[in-house]
Amino acid sequence: MAENQITDLEPLVGLENLYDLYVNENPIEDLSPLLDNPGIGEGDFVYVGGTGFDCNAHAADLALLEQRVEHFGATCL
Repeated sequence: MAENQITDLEPLVGLENLYDLYVNENPIEDLSPLLDNPGIGEGDFVYVGGTGFDCNAHAADLALLEQRVEHFGATCL
C-alpha cells in the first residue's frame, strides 16, 4: 500500500489478518483505523513513515501502535 496516495485507512478496520502493513509515503492524517483493528497486534509489523503528519499531534496514537505491534516504524515532520 506504500506510495499510493491513500488518505483514509478506515477500510482496514475489518481486515484482521493484516500482519505486515506498509502505508508509508501516503498523505494519511488519521491513524485511528489501525488502532480500531483488533487484528493488529503482537507479531505484526506496521510502518507509517513518510506520511507527512505531525508526530506531536499524533503522539498518543503512535505510542499505542508502538506498544501493540512487534515491529513499528514511523517518521514524522
